[in-house]
Amino acid sequence: MAPIQHLLELKDIEITAPNRENPDKGPVNVLAQGVTLAVDAGQIVPIVGPSGSGKSTLLRMLVRLAPRSNGEILFEGKAIQTYPPCKFRTMVAYLPQVPVMFPGTVLDNLKTAFQYRSIGQAAPSDDQLANLLEAIGLKRAMLTQRADRLSGGESQRVALLRTLLIEPHLLLLDEPTSGLDPESSRHIVDYVRDWVKQERRAALWVAHDQTVVERLGAEPWSFAR
Repeated sequence: MAPIQHLLELKDIEITAPNRENPDKGPVNVLAQGVTLAVDAGQIVPIVGPSGSGKSTLLRMLVRLAPRSNGEILFEGKAIQTYPPCKFRTMVAYLPQVPVMFPGTVLDNLKTAFQYRSIGQAAPSDDQLANLLEAIGLKRAMLTQRADRLSGGESQRVALLRTLLIEPHLLLLDEPTSGLDPESSRHIVDYVRDWVKQERRAALWVAHDQTVVERLGAEPWSFAR
């Protein structure tokens, strides 16, 4: 019988960060060791733990933006380093806590990814994008607004929608509701939770807010040692 293939597998990962405060004690700090986790399609995993425990570093490691010193990371049964980087980042999408807005309007931002050959699909129509803005709690008229004039919370929601539009298999979210009021936060949690279930995708969600963890309705996971 063939072994079960998980969407994502972490096997005995060590998470480190540059040791800038005490470099005489070594070039890196070890934040966590022996990190092991399996994630399946349709699953959201809330990642919890104290500040500085390596939660954000883990997400960056999963998209090859932070080095991995040992252990193994498998995505759909293959080592992540075997995937071409551009293709891999359409399948595994990372949304940092403070997202970057590209020059131009919200519409320009939402259509940016579709300029690249690796996406392999046409951009949604302006009307479809306006409907999606409403679905995440923003006004249709915002489509023509300059992206650099968005509030922090608006930028987070636009960046989330921009990420979901490329239809990743795995979504990596670093506190995506930190700049939102409680009602907007609940709306985004529900939206992502439903997206994961309906599309049979998966998400890792770094969270400090216990109400967010509870609303996600999944067992929180911590690798802090």
